[in-house]
This record gives sequence, C-alpha cells and structure tokens, in this order.
Amino acid sequence: MPRDTVKTRDGRVFELPTDEEDAEIHAAAMADPDARPYTDAEREEARTRRQFGRPSIGRPPYGEPKI
Repeated sequence: MPRDTVKTRDGRVFELPTDEEDAEIHAAAMADPDARPYTDAEREEARTRRQFGRPSIGRPPYGEPKI
C-alpha cells in the first residue's frame, strides 16, 4: 500500500507517518519531561510577544525621526 506523501515547492517529497507511527511519535513526545506542550495561556503570551519583538531594520516610517 503506498504511503501518503507531501511535495514541497522545490520538489522534495516527504512520506507522512501512518496513524500507528504518529501515535508512537506523540507518545514519545508526551513522555519527554523537557518537551511539554504549550498551555493556551503560554501560546497567547508567545503570540503577543511576537508583535513586540526586535524592531525592523531600515528607514523609519514617514514623520518619525531616526534616533
């Protein structure tokens, strides 16, 4: 039986895991104490922090002087 695949824009082809393999991967990830999943609050905090990250490089917007 052929496996499901995904083709990228540059032509690479990746085989997707079967349901059994995916369950094994998920169980191994959940068993790792250093790799716990985000809570909803942590995910929201990361999303809001992304908006206030490093300033973009380049010319300042019109009307705002360079500091």
